[in-house]
Amino acid sequence: MTPTGDDVKDPAAKRAREIDLKLKHRDMNKEYQRLRTKLTPEEERGGFEDRRVINLWNDALDADFSEEELDSIKVRPEKNILLFVILKKSC
Repeated sequence: MTPTGDDVKDPAAKRAREIDLKLKHRDMNKEYQRLRTKLTPEEERGGFEDRRVINLWNDALDADFSEEELDSIKVRPEKNILLFVILKKSC
């Protein structure tokens, strides 16, 4: 659907188009992230599926985390994402 002169002037039509585009963008982004995760080698993913957890895992490996610290990421990755982001920002 291409915008016509009437669509641009009608605020309701413009808002509907914006919402439609946002939803399509979100769907495309989710699919891209799913494919990106699938194509990432298993050793780089650490057995995780969530892109944020994979990034946390790789950052932890780069920072030479101990085995105990790496195990804590495997047990509670969602808790450690927030902590790691805060620590990264403070450095």
